[in-house]
Amino acid sequence: MKKHIGIFLVGLLGGIIGAVLFTASPLMAALTNGQFSAVNIYNNEGKRVGTFSNGDGNQGVLFLFSGNGKTTVQMGAYPSGGEKGQALIGLNDPMNQLRMLFRLHGDDNSPTLVMKDRYGADKIVMGLKGNNQTPYLEYKKDDGQIVNLMGE
Repeated sequence: MKKHIGIFLVGLLGGIIGAVLFTASPLMAALTNGQFSAVNIYNNEGKRVGTFSNGDGNQGVLFLFSGNGKTTVQMGAYPSGGEKGQALIGLNDPMNQLRMLFRLHGDDNSPTLVMKDRYGADKIVMGLKGNNQTPYLEYKKDDGQIVNLMGE
């Protein structure tokens, strides 16, 4: 009898360990043509909190979402146009509006930080310009006038 109880307990313990190790995690992936095209990350409540995919321009993009499904952070590169391939990191507010953008800009891929108002208009832009990478800091007034805050 003790032998049967021992075998039962070992089997039970193996089943529990197997269930813990091999249970599907909150990480879900879409497999396309033998390659992953998107990986979605879910919290314990089943809500999507992140996505890593190949984006529109066949490049890596990462989106992080708040508990209510709104985008909070986006990372990647511009998929088309004159900015194609230039890196960006965007931060959104709780209303899902892009409020801060850190990106590479122009032919020289100059680092640029853009702060936007709640309507999406650029208000403060700072970074490095041109071949000599001269620092700049600009403020855009409500009337559209751009003021150089570096005094040059």
